[in-house]
Amino acid sequence: MCKLVIVCTWSFFGGDDRLGLVVFKVLKCLRSMPSVKVISAPLASLDLLGAVRGADKVVVIDALKLGLPPGTVCRLNWKALSLLAPERHAHGIGVLEAIFIGYAIYNDMPKRLVLLGIEGERFTGEKLSESVKKALPLLLRLIFEEVLDALLDPPTG
Repeated sequence: MCKLVIVCTWSFFGGDDRLGLVVFKVLKCLRSMPSVKVISAPLASLDLLGAVRGADKVVVIDALKLGLPPGTVCRLNWKALSLLAPERHAHGIGVLEAIFIGYAIYNDMPKRLVLLGIEGERFTGEKLSESVKKALPLLLRLIFEEVLDALLDPPTG
C-alpha cells in the first residue's frame, strides 16, 4: 500500500509555474520506493483521484499566488486549504479542486492532505524566477520531512 503520494503540479505556461516539474525531476530517487508515489500533474483532472485514493497522505507541490512576498515557502494543511478560494484555470479544474471533489464522493481518500509551495514571482518564460530558485532548498527539505513523517508513522488500517 502506498503511504504517501506527492503530486507535483505545474503548467506549460512556464516561469515559476514549472516549480512542480523541477521538484518532480529532483524526486526521481523516491520513485523506486513502494510506499511513496511521485506523480507529475501538468493538467488537473478527476483522473488524479485514482492516484491518491487509498494513500495515507497526499502532499501537493505547487507554485502559489497568495499575495505573499515572492519566494515565501508555505505549508498548508487540509483545514487551511479548505478556506482558500478555489483555483481557476483556463484548462479546467485545479488539482486541489479535484482532490476536494474526491473527499466529497469517496470514503478512501487520504486522511492527511498538505500543500507545500513557493509564492511565485512570474508565471511565464523558460526558467524559475530567482526568488523561487533561492527558496527551492527549503521546499525540498520540507518535502523530505513529509516523506520521513509518512514512512516513520505506524501503519494505518
